[in-house]
Amino acid sequence: MKISKSFLALDFAGSSGAVDVLVREATRFFRRVASDMHLSESEFTIREDRHSGEDGYVALHADALYVHIRKAPNRAGIAILYRTCRGRDDHAGGKDNFVSFTQLMSHSGYQSFLSNLRLASGLKIA
Repeated sequence: MKISKSFLALDFAGSSGAVDVLVREATRFFRRVASDMHLSESEFTIREDRHSGEDGYVALHADALYVHIRKAPNRAGIAILYRTCRGRDDHAGGKDNFVSFTQLMSHSGYQSFLSNLRLASGLKIA
């Protein structure tokens, strides 16, 4: 999967512009993930918070799956995590699973990520 270089090279040193890029690129990424998982618009929600601390975040929330992108805590770069959940009001859910964006840059890495999301959410692996 092609991942925007600007998304990977974000510097969050108090930059609202970097948060705007994070929100824009993460929303685009999640729309692609939802499409590749064959989720209809009614089966997921994309939420954003540009003011969470100073970092902002974006989350894809389905009935059994929560995926979250934000500035990585305690290090440079972006963190992506996914976990199970029980409905769209569940923000705690199951155990966090982390994925690096470098893994997602290869076709096989991205397909593995999608398979893990399908498995976590109980969807058929296509």
